[in-house]
Amino acid sequence: MKALRLAHPQLRDSVGEATTELEATFDVAAEAARPPTARRWPRLEELTMRRPDSAALEALGAETWGRLRALGIGNWRSDIKCALDEPSTRALSAALQRMPALRALEMWNVALSDASAAELFGAEGAAAGLRKLAIVSAKLTPAAARLLAATGWQLEELDLSSNHNLGAAGLAALLAAPTFALRRLKLGGCDLEAAAVLNLADAPWPLEKLHLAANNLSGAAAGPALAALSRHRGLRSLYVGYCGLSAAGFKALVEAAWPALTYLGASHGAVQFDGPHALGDAAFAAFPALEELGLVAMELGEAGATLLASRRWPRLKKLALIYTQLGPTGVAALARGAWPALEELDLGGNGLGAPLALQDARRWAPALARLYQ
Repeated sequence: MKALRLAHPQLRDSVGEATTELEATFDVAAEAARPPTARRWPRLEELTMRRPDSAALEALGAETWGRLRALGIGNWRSDIKCALDEPSTRALSAALQRMPALRALEMWNVALSDASAAELFGAEGAAAGLRKLAIVSAKLTPAAARLLAATGWQLEELDLSSNHNLGAAGLAALLAAPTFALRRLKLGGCDLEAAAVLNLADAPWPLEKLHLAANNLSGAAAGPALAALSRHRGLRSLYVGYCGLSAAGFKALVEAAWPALTYLGASHGAVQFDGPHALGDAAFAAFPALEELGLVAMELGEAGATLLASRRWPRLKKLALIYTQLGPTGVAALARGAWPALEELDLGGNGLGAPLALQDARRWAPALARLYQ
């Protein structure tokens, strides 16, 4: 038995020592009496604890977890929340000091006050080997971000999504962290605006993946800020969905040069094909490595489809043009392009009328294997 997801403690106790992955839920009343311990699970490498109480967190730090590499606390469901008070985070911090192999810590929907954050981030030597941290929907403040930045953790991956109180001050604190070397960063729903994104463009990190969804990038300054992100020459993935992009902002984004980008996702923004912010010859012209493009609820229409078809897409494997008002004429425009590597095409919500047959789409996308509409 390598992986185990059991709620009942008696059933869990009957499983042998070979288990390397365990998910324990604390919704069962008897669960708190038998929380996971290193003695009972000596080979455990991944542990997830759903809504643990303080007793379970104290038990977590009673022994040394020699092999534990990943620890998860909380629940992904946004309607199931809990708050970790200061004693609980103190116990968790003490447990982290007994996990020498820990590389990943993830916490979901677990509210952390500034005082609790001080307990979690303040212990010297705790989780010294941590490389990946996710604290999602925890109500973190800029003060908590400053505490995190001072931990000395050499983080390579950081997910602080849905911490709406962070804002520009919180990002500034993260940018000042002397030991971070972030390759993957998620800051969706963190109340960021264009000025913060511009600062992020100058971050001294080797960013490869950046997720900025649900931030306010609707202002005039957003375009230059988004284009400035292309300074990260190694950036491979960028998502800016639900950011309220203006036509000028979208133009700046797709007319910048992205030499390494393999994924671009944008949604619910404006697009123009005439006027001062019309997409020009530079639009999508400098995406040589792109493998996946997702545009959702962007008013592309036939003009947008024609523009896309006019570009070279030697590596593009997935194209999602959902609710982009293509219609049959837009699909006909796509068919005039060359899509040699395209394997998956999603045309959902475009009012196509008669469905497009896969064999017909393969006339202009010969590698197509999946067609959604």
